[in-house]
Amino acid sequence: MDSIDNLLTDEIALLSAEQSSNALYLSRAKSRVARRIRAERARAMLEAADVAFASVPTWMLSAHPFVAEWIGWASCLPMIVAAAQATGDQPLSSGSVEVRRTVGARATSLCGGIYMGTLTGVVALSERPVCQYIDEPTPKIVIARSALPGTVIASMGEPSDGSNRGRRLSDIIDHPLVAAFDPPITSVANADGTIEIALEPGYTTLAPVPVAAMRVVPPDADPGRPWGLTPRELEAIRAWMPTAVRER
Repeated sequence: MDSIDNLLTDEIALLSAEQSSNALYLSRAKSRVARRIRAERARAMLEAADVAFASVPTWMLSAHPFVAEWIGWASCLPMIVAAAQATGDQPLSSGSVEVRRTVGARATSLCGGIYMGTLTGVVALSERPVCQYIDEPTPKIVIARSALPGTVIASMGEPSDGSNRGRRLSDIIDHPLVAAFDPPITSVANADGTIEIALEPGYTTLAPVPVAAMRVVPPDADPGRPWGLTPRELEAIRAWMPTAVRER
């Protein structure tokens, strides 16, 4: 693959002089280069693992750990894979997801979407009390204001020392999924009576990535989304400016 500088220079060359100095057009050019890098990296991973480009193996799908655990708990992985669509030109899948399941006595659902191999959405854990997992812009559990009495809301706020060190989701929520997957929490906030429980950020693939596929990605790639841009690549794209602008 060409260097990021060459890729961006080629993109800018397709623009008019007026467009190349416009911040909006520059941002769009950077987005196109980022998508191209991700797609070419995904294509290389599929080729290394001897998988057809238009197929979607489970290891080419990524989600926040809570969503990944919910998919396993609800036994709906085939439904997620079926919703993911990829092509030879764009090996990273996209699609919409709406899955409703009843596990034991628990009605639960996932509504969201897949974009370039990453699944995001809202997981409904219960209706009484209303409790949902939301992963954008940051992963958190939200318990609706009307679902809990004021005394309970007050007791679930920040610890007196301002720290949530050692606290886990099961300290607050009694749910069979949480009993099996009990992630640490980073903060608990009382937002006008609505409880927001922040979880650690990050991603995980829905199945282990083959060793052969991992060999073709940069050594500092995120194992939860190995086809993604590395921190150094992201910084290079953010900081890049056309030569004409740099020389001003």
